[in-house]
Amino acid sequence: MTFNSTGGGNLQDVTIADTTDFDIAAVTVDGTLSVTSGGKITQSGGITAPNLQVIANGGSVILGPAPSGPSDPSPLPYSFANHVGTISGKATGNTAGTGNPFYFEDQDPLTIGTATADVTTENGNVTWARKIPEL
Repeated sequence: MTFNSTGGGNLQDVTIADTTDFDIAAVTVDGTLSVTSGGKITQSGGITAPNLQVIANGGSVILGPAPSGPSDPSPLPYSFANHVGTISGKATGNTAGTGNPFYFEDQDPLTIGTATADVTTENGNVTWARKIPEL
């Protein structure tokens, strides 16, 4: 894990590499949050960063509430919010040869970046969602 800072306040750039599943807790980064995992990547708190890069080698990426199932593709409710400007990443296949999904829900407009060849999966689904505030 590496951290760069430009002084007081939030972290500037954060790079995390783990050989197992990784859960992202609530974090605010002023630069790029980069997470590489040997398994799946999930979250348990809101992610705020101008740039997010996630790579799950052999696992899924589920950032936000995953859809409840094929018959109901709407996301499940959750108590945290993601605020990311640009996302890039990859979810590779598992040992069974089936694909892993890449799911991300954001509260703001989102740009798909090219830092890691856009967002890709191997035989998995890529799903984007934007939470629309209720009136």
